[in-house]
Amino acid sequence: MCCASIGLYRFVTKWVVGGKDFLGHQFFGLLLKIIKWPLALWVAALSPAFAIECWESLATAMAASERLAYFFLGLVAYGGLWWALFRKASLTWLSTFEHEFTHCLFAWATCNRVTGFNATLRGGGHMTYRGTPNWLISVAPYFFPTVTIGLLAGLYVSDLALRDWMLGALGASVAYHATSTWAEIHPGQTDFHDAGRIFCLLFLPGANLLIYSIVLNTVATGQLTILASLHHVLESDWTLLHWAMR
Repeated sequence: MCCASIGLYRFVTKWVVGGKDFLGHQFFGLLLKIIKWPLALWVAALSPAFAIECWESLATAMAASERLAYFFLGLVAYGGLWWALFRKASLTWLSTFEHEFTHCLFAWATCNRVTGFNATLRGGGHMTYRGTPNWLISVAPYFFPTVTIGLLAGLYVSDLALRDWMLGALGASVAYHATSTWAEIHPGQTDFHDAGRIFCLLFLPGANLLIYSIVLNTVATGQLTILASLHHVLESDWTLLHWAMR
């Protein structure tokens, strides 16, 4: 275990933070710049449909409450702990680390090189990268639940005996993402300034509803792929939008 930890550390420091520049960051920068406002307007227009789909996914999950009892137990338990203990506290090191790591994930995804990473208990966090800045890196932590997506992927490769515990952790992670995102939203947030406040207002509500719909639909239906749930959500929203425009 010790050797594996040392190997992982060396891999991260050499290739993730200190590695060579990736190719393609200019392409992703230009592409995201082109689709930025059309995507924001599309997501904003579909936000009511996303809200309905999110509610229906929640209703489906609640109908299977016996099978998903641990999921709702984790959700309620973390929500209660947050309300009782963490609601008025400053951001924890874990939420700061997860926030900055999500920035890093989307920097890597758009072929930028991460050059620095820092997360502290009280002093906040910061990451730096070299390449082409884009709005996706800035707003990613406010709609992409890194912990939840990781657990969701792990749920379907874990041992059946661990399934209930994984569902409990998944429910807690959903509550964690909602509460940590709420705590991170304030007028002085520089990420919103970087991406544009009007853009964030148009994009983030619908993006969060879409993500929660996918997570709830995946948990409720037991579909093995996140892409299948995404297809189901978008197909339902397109049908609803088509009906509304008739």
